[in-house]
Amino acid sequence: MLLICMFLLNVGIALLSISINTLVPIVAMSFQAIIMNTTHFCYGLGSTVGQYTTEILLENGVNWRSIYLVIAVLFALAFIGFIFVKTPQAHIKKGNNKVNLSRIFKNKMVYFYVLALGFYCFAKSGTSNWLVNFTQENYGFSYKQSSTYLSIFFATLTIGRLLGGFVVEKGGYLNLVIMSLFTGLILYVSGIVIGSNTIILICVSGLFFL
Repeated sequence: MLLICMFLLNVGIALLSISINTLVPIVAMSFQAIIMNTTHFCYGLGSTVGQYTTEILLENGVNWRSIYLVIAVLFALAFIGFIFVKTPQAHIKKGNNKVNLSRIFKNKMVYFYVLALGFYCFAKSGTSNWLVNFTQENYGFSYKQSSTYLSIFFATLTIGRLLGGFVVEKGGYLNLVIMSLFTGLILYVSGIVIGSNTIILICVSGLFFL
C-alpha cells in the first residue's frame, strides 16, 4: 500500500512540474530562462528546508506518517491557492494542427533530448534517494551528518538554479549548459571515487544542475 501511495504521490508531483513548466513560457514571453530558473529555485528551496526540517522532526521522535500528513496539508493549501490564480489564455493559431507523430519519431534529436532530460532527472532524484543511505552504509555517517550533506546539495542546487538563469541569458544556452553539466559530472564522480573526505564535492556539484 505504501508503494502504491508513493507511486501516486510521484505521479502527482510529476504532473504538477509539467504543468508549471508549460505555464511559465505563456506567462513570461521574455527572460524565460530567468523565470524558469526562479521557479526551480523555489523547488530547491523547498527541498532544502524540507530535508532539514524532516531531519529535526525525526530526531525528536516525530512519526514519519505525521510528517507526510503535514505535507498533504501543504499540498491542499497550494491546491486551494491555485484555484484563484488567473492564467492567460494561449492564442492558438487556426489551421492544420494535426501532429505528425511519425515525423516526430524520425527525428533523432527527440531521442537524445529525452535521454538527456531523463538522465538529468535521474541524477537529481537519485541523489536525494541514495546519498543518505550511501554515506551511512559506506562511511558510517550518522543520520544527521548524512541529512546535512543532502541539505547542502539541495542548497547549492537552489543557488545554482537561481543564478544560472542570469548566466545563461548572458552567455547563451547550449554552450553554458554543456560546460555546467561537465563540471558537475567531474565534481560528482570525484566525490564518489576519492572517498568520505570529498563527499562535499557531491554537494557542490549541485551548483551546476542548471
